[in-house]
Amino acid sequence: MGVGRNYDAVYGMAVAHETQWDEIVLDRMLPGELDGLDILSAMRTRGEATSLSVRSAA
Repeated sequence: MGVGRNYDAVYGMAVAHETQWDEIVLDRMLPGELDGLDILSAMRTRGEATSLSVRSAA
């Protein structure tokens, strides 16, 4: 079992694609050009079936 943490959406999406995760928890409001919903959409478009949860502090 492993835990990863990324603060950049573009880098996080690359890591999510390269690594097999049981679940990914996304922050809705990430700094930069992409946010958690962009990552969710991209992963589903690629057909990835990893369980995803989207959270937000706001």
